[in-house]
Order: sequence, then C-alpha cells, then structure tokens
Amino acid sequence: MVLGAGLAAGRRFGLLDLLPLLTYAASLLVIHLTLVLFRFRGDQLLPVVAAFLSGLGLLAQYRLGAFEGAQAPIGA
Repeated sequence: MVLGAGLAAGRRFGLLDLLPLLTYAASLLVIHLTLVLFRFRGDQLLPVVAAFLSGLGLLAQYRLGAFEGAQAPIGA
C-alpha cells in the first residue's frame, strides 16, 4: 500500500501516513486469530478474498485523499 500510494505536493512521509496500513494489518491479525480460535472450517478462499478487497478499497481511499483530514486545503 505504501509503495502504491505516492505522496503529492512534496509532503513529508510521517507516522500518520502509516496509520491506515497499521490498522488494516491489525484487523487482519484479529480476524486470523478469531478464525483460528473458533476453528473455522469453511471455505478458505472467502477470508482471503475479503482481505484482498478490503485492502484494495483502503488503497483507493488513500489514493483519493480520504485520510488527509485537515492537511488538505479546501477546494484543492
């Protein structure tokens, strides 16, 4: 995600830029541990597809600037 989402306007790469990636990684870990804890025996492809699609959506939001917050000027 970090390599696919280049920063524009010469802004420095900070720790807040990694927050979506770290949150996504933590949620994948929690989902994995939950499935292992409850001994999930369903289709193994469903969690993988869900993780891929949610990561793709997160990347799209990051590229569109949804996580910019107050850093983006109004009308830019």
